[in-house]
Amino acid sequence: MGSDRGALESKIIRRFLPFAAVGLLAVLATLIPPQPEDWTYVWIAAVLTIAIAATGILAPWSRLPRWTYMLPPLAYFVVVALLRQANDGSVSGYAPLALLPVVWIALNLGRREVAVGIAVGASVFVLPLLVGDPASYPSGEWRRAVLWTGVALIVGYSVESLTRTKRAQTRAARDHERTIAAIADVTRALTGEMDARSHICRATLAIAEATVAVIYEPDGTGDLVMTGRAGPDTGRPRLPVHGEPSGSARAFSTGSRYFVADAAREPSLPQDAVQRTGSVSMLFEPIVRGDVTIGVLSVGWAQRVDVDQQTTEAVALLAIEAAVAIERADLISRLNNLAETDELTGLPNRRVWDETIRRAVGYAGRTGRPLCVGVIDLDHFKDFNDRHGHQGGDRLLKSAAAAWRTVLRGGDTLARYGGEEFAVALPSCIAPEAEIVLERLRALTPDGQTCSVGLAEWVFGESAEELVARADEALYQAKRGGRDALVVVS
Repeated sequence: MGSDRGALESKIIRRFLPFAAVGLLAVLATLIPPQPEDWTYVWIAAVLTIAIAATGILAPWSRLPRWTYMLPPLAYFVVVALLRQANDGSVSGYAPLALLPVVWIALNLGRREVAVGIAVGASVFVLPLLVGDPASYPSGEWRRAVLWTGVALIVGYSVESLTRTKRAQTRAARDHERTIAAIADVTRALTGEMDARSHICRATLAIAEATVAVIYEPDGTGDLVMTGRAGPDTGRPRLPVHGEPSGSARAFSTGSRYFVADAAREPSLPQDAVQRTGSVSMLFEPIVRGDVTIGVLSVGWAQRVDVDQQTTEAVALLAIEAAVAIERADLISRLNNLAETDELTGLPNRRVWDETIRRAVGYAGRTGRPLCVGVIDLDHFKDFNDRHGHQGGDRLLKSAAAAWRTVLRGGDTLARYGGEEFAVALPSCIAPEAEIVLERLRALTPDGQTCSVGLAEWVFGESAEELVARADEALYQAKRGGRDALVVVS
């Protein structure tokens, strides 16, 4: 904020200095013959010019209200009037100086201020005709007053219009650069490991100068759930798509942008969330992939705003990036799932099993709680494959995995160990309890087939590899003993 104020003051001073220099030059021009007979007006004009220059350079403009910006140019009209009076009125040659304040106002302020400046400037020419000496201000001076006013109108409003257009272009270019930078930042986030959804929300705050930004996505049960946020907590991590009204649900259902200028007066918005975030105006932008709406980017401002085209386009662009982020997250999730899941049975694969059993052994070592491991092998699986073909063998593996899972607890892990072998981890379970569970599992082996099981209970100080090796040895004992059996190794 301090740097913004300093920049504003610096800009005003830079624009004021050339006009102050011309003002002082006008006072010095009184030394050119013919010189005034009464120097009183000149001295007053000189003092006032110096005061105007000092005020323009030294005043803390960033802390002053906007109307005070009019005081220096309006005061300079007085300087022009004094110099004209000191140099025989209409023949003084100072009339063109009255355009200087009009130009300054047009460069720095707005249309209303230009109108005020022209009106005050016109009075410099009109008032002496009404109350001044007719010898110094003859009736022909009315022509000068009318022409000056016409020229001032053209110059003032032309300069103001050009300046306003230039400001708008500069602001648009700056906003565009900021938007592109934010989008580039979001794109970089999409290629990294950071939370892209929350990053998009933070970029939305920066680009739209908003207070809060939230991404909602469907959870498949009829609700929208918050998956990314920047700014105050809405207190609404979940929103129903149908039933309770909300702007996000409306944008999601219709696939169309929804803007509310006065959120507190909009009955379709949940007022508790509006109050928690302090939102006055809100924009809900659907996140679309192809022709399907897959989420909503909700944006709120702490003050009333009239969202312009550039802001809506920027938010829409961020919604597109959000769609990319969601698609990428879904793809990564599917890839991770493929990397961790056996494609045929849907069970955790060997890589996941190795990590799971290491964690289970570590937990048992820290807590002293029991842990059992079973290794399962489908009996005569090669013969079954030869009789029913590989597709039949695949069906048996899938059916066995589905059936065996039904007897396990939520914390147990059944994984495909390789080929027709499976492994099961039973945490917080001693060997006699594990035998009961695994006998139930054996009884559910489908298609009239049998299986052999080796069971081992973890002993303190034993590694995960040693525990699984003991269970594997028990399995081989079961197979050597004729199969269709469970062997517990001590």
